[in-house]
Amino acid sequence: MLRVLRVSGTEVAVLENLEAEGITDVRSLKRYLEPRCSATRFRQRLVKDQVGTLDDAELLSARLTLQLILVPFTSASRQEVDELLSAAKDGWSGQAEQILQRPQDPNVTSDDAGHMPLHLAAQGGHLEVARLLLEGGARKDLLSRVAPLDAPMHLAALCNRAEIIQELLEWGDIPDRLNGLRMTALHISAEHGHLPVARCLIRGLADVNRVFAGYATPYSLAKEGWHIDMQQLLVQAGADRNLHLTLNPDDDD
Repeated sequence: MLRVLRVSGTEVAVLENLEAEGITDVRSLKRYLEPRCSATRFRQRLVKDQVGTLDDAELLSARLTLQLILVPFTSASRQEVDELLSAAKDGWSGQAEQILQRPQDPNVTSDDAGHMPLHLAAQGGHLEVARLLLEGGARKDLLSRVAPLDAPMHLAALCNRAEIIQELLEWGDIPDRLNGLRMTALHISAEHGHLPVARCLIRGLADVNRVFAGYATPYSLAKEGWHIDMQQLLVQAGADRNLHLTLNPDDDD
């Protein structure tokens, strides 16, 4: 039996069958504990008597008692904040893992445009870094500080990063999240003809008839851009070809 106790002695978890829970090492145990202690794995320290803090890669046995210590985020310096931004921008997952282990808050930036590490990872299509940041508590709703005030999902749509869109959706992001211009990621992908992103958003139940700027829909934006395949995809998903005309009769169809 593996027991995990808080410093106070309160039980956090009691596990009799590690294999059934998919637990093999300290890292997988920390992931199991996340919803039970309300802290990401990066803020957890598991301590074994007479051994000390266990490394994430250490294998576990069923007969073990561990103490769980939750540590706060460090007060990151400007240089440390920049290091995480650089790792996110360049896709350095190993460096991102090390920085998040400090543990460092992924929702702090020194970027003049207000881009958080998750914005940069989404923009660059760096899936593993994006996954680490989300695991570390990166917020999906934060908007950049410069027009058009995008969230990570909007930047992923703009750059045709379907794999990032899928990851964000799997982490509970809202498919119809609005940017500062009141556009959704589907508006952006339709405007630019980014089919992989649009397919992903449609599977995630994005609203294909969402109105932007009083009359524009994903279909009308695809039509303006002469994106024929996008128009067909949207119609197949239930888009109203004439909704933008109803809202703006002066628009020449």
